[in-house]
Amino acid sequence: MVGPLSEKYTHSSIDVRLCKQALIEPLQRNVTMATDHVHLKRLPEFGVLSKQISSLEQKSSWWDCYGVEMLIHLIAAASWLGSQLLLGTSNLGIYWLGIFVMGFSHTTINLKAAHMAAHDAVCSSKAWNRVWAFICSDYWGTFSADVSNSIHIKVHHPHTNIIGLGDSSTWRAPFLPRFLYMFLSPILAYILVQLWS
Repeated sequence: MVGPLSEKYTHSSIDVRLCKQALIEPLQRNVTMATDHVHLKRLPEFGVLSKQISSLEQKSSWWDCYGVEMLIHLIAAASWLGSQLLLGTSNLGIYWLGIFVMGFSHTTINLKAAHMAAHDAVCSSKAWNRVWAFICSDYWGTFSADVSNSIHIKVHHPHTNIIGLGDSSTWRAPFLPRFLYMFLSPILAYILVQLWS
């Protein structure tokens, strides 16, 4: 390691001390850290959006709120199990199909289900949403559900869900139809990044 820390600390002790210096000690000294955290209750636009969402949820059926997403998650889990069978073949084309199906189903469970659980949208119970968040994010995706919830809900959404300021009703690629932008372009973006990198 280069710098003044390399002269003072050994490699085994540097991680613990750096973490303590960066995270714990400033909090103990009440030093304000530079963050992009927004207090949701203070945003009037966020309150308007919350009221609109609440009224829409009350009008919707169970199938609209939870059933469709649960079906997608069950299909992804079954696809993941099916990909295990495809990976056991000696045919190279079927093997690569198994890799694609496994990656797609893993991503669906890890990102989509964890995202829904972070928003308390997998089921109506907050406790079960926490369980699903742990399974989909901590276990399946190896990223802390609590940290992702804090980052995603408290930092990201206040900037993206303010009505008229980059909310999800406006999209960034107007040359693509809405369906392609929402569902196909994320898959194509990954493939294009791999081709150009």
